[in-house]
Amino acid sequence: GTFQFQHRRAQHDDSHARFMSVLLAMAAGETSRFTSANATVVNLEKPAGSEFLPRIGLSVPENLNSAAKALLASTHEWLFLLNDDQIYNPATLTRLLAHQRPVVTGLTTGRMFPFVPAIYGPQHADGSMTPIFRTPKMRGLWPIHYCGDHSLLIRRDVIETMRQPWWAHSSERWPGRERVQHDVVFCDGVRDAGYDIVCDLDTPVGHLAVMPIVPQQNADGSWSTGVRMSNDHWV
Repeated sequence: GTFQFQHRRAQHDDSHARFMSVLLAMAAGETSRFTSANATVVNLEKPAGSEFLPRIGLSVPENLNSAAKALLASTHEWLFLLNDDQIYNPATLTRLLAHQRPVVTGLTTGRMFPFVPAIYGPQHADGSMTPIFRTPKMRGLWPIHYCGDHSLLIRRDVIETMRQPWWAHSSERWPGRERVQHDVVFCDGVRDAGYDIVCDLDTPVGHLAVMPIVPQQNADGSWSTGVRMSNDHWV
């Protein structure tokens, strides 16, 4: 069947004609991997005058910093970060824009079982983070501490206000750690600059995964196909 997104009806006008233009940046650490992901990026609804800017290089933080600099050198009001292994509904960007929040992300999960939501609360002293697990009553905008750059919409004044570099693998906040995830450094910088981060739980973003599919013959002679979700989990 065809994969379909299911968006809850928003309580706002989804028209994007009134929004200022967006710089859409894909800051991959390699050449783009999935045609299906690129196809959904091409089909994104976006305000007139918006621009797509691929950034390709071995360092993802450097690619992201380059995208931020390109935003500041442009007249665009927003920076929308994309990944090359995500699947986007055509309305993803316009739905996030409609919130008019300084930093807002869609909701995705990890691509390995048990598919934990990729949104987190505060970091612990050892650097670990607790995912924010969804409950039936959770919907709409939800405050978070950390997220990735898979569908991250950032208003221009956030980039202008934050310290530089915006993304890095080291941080004064975590002096005892040899390497810090670049998304953690960015999210810390957002809050240090006086802004909050929210996730739109009603705007899902697909995450592409590569999994082995294995045909097998059962004891009764019948055949079935197994999908390995993780090292010890088959369906």
